[in-house]
Amino acid sequence: MKKKGQKKYSYIRLPYSRSGWYSFVLGLVVSVITAVIMVIAVRTSGEVPSVMAAAGVSAILLGIMGVVFALLSLLEKEHNHIFAFIGGVLSALTLTAWGVITLL
Repeated sequence: MKKKGQKKYSYIRLPYSRSGWYSFVLGLVVSVITAVIMVIAVRTSGEVPSVMAAAGVSAILLGIMGVVFALLSLLEKEHNHIFAFIGGVLSALTLTAWGVITLL
């Protein structure tokens, strides 16, 4: 039985945004795919199979989707956006890395 004057406290004030979770997961996936492709490219002296090229294009497209989900999560009011921020930064950094790889 609940005593009079006893209060419940929630340490998580706002729920996490749904689009933020999507952005976070996509950011992690894109980072892992990019890291694997880079390791394989270094080990094979730049002669990667065509499957790796297709995975690279997929990583770029997923990175764009991660940034879009991060921006969409900012439209969700009364939600915590920390995972959207982390996912957006991961996706943006990975897209920047792909831009540098493409220019080299």
